[in-house]
Amino acid sequence: MLFGLLGLALSDCAGGGEPPPRPDTAIFFDTAVDPPDDIYDGPVEIRSVSPTCDDERWAIDVFLVGWMSETELFMADTSADWVEYGHPFPPTEPWDEVSADTRGMYDPWGSWDNPFLTLDIVADVNDVRLGRSTLFTCTPDQMEALTFSVKVWDTRGEEADCVAWGMDQDGTVDGYAFGDCRVL
Repeated sequence: MLFGLLGLALSDCAGGGEPPPRPDTAIFFDTAVDPPDDIYDGPVEIRSVSPTCDDERWAIDVFLVGWMSETELFMADTSADWVEYGHPFPPTEPWDEVSADTRGMYDPWGSWDNPFLTLDIVADVNDVRLGRSTLFTCTPDQMEALTFSVKVWDTRGEEADCVAWGMDQDGTVDGYAFGDCRVL
């Protein structure tokens, strides 16, 4: 692995949580001169999810072991039976900077991926755009009613991992089975 991922733990995502731990240092390779011995080809696993929000937007930071081909966020208001299905995360870019901030990046040698999504909060359901905006606010009442799920697919396009948290993390909301995912 590029750096030790064993120290990463699943975040307590209720109430916003803290950002996932970041490495203090990393080992960098000049890919033309000294590539690592192996490219990681193990299973893709969600190690942490850190949702944060304010009056204007949501930010969802996911840290994975392995590479993903796709990551999606599902959000549901259990009091209103409203589900926003499959907010797609933007593609990640290769990490080649000497920086501890890896959001939106991936390890070129396959050991980690760090998809990052921001969603603007909108007031009208007609303004909701998957991957860009959400109807869900960050108010205490709304937060108490929300259920979340993050799903990732591996590079073969197969569902690799899924986690859920929130109000009804073990249940089904409007046909979406949050209970089919690991609970954070």
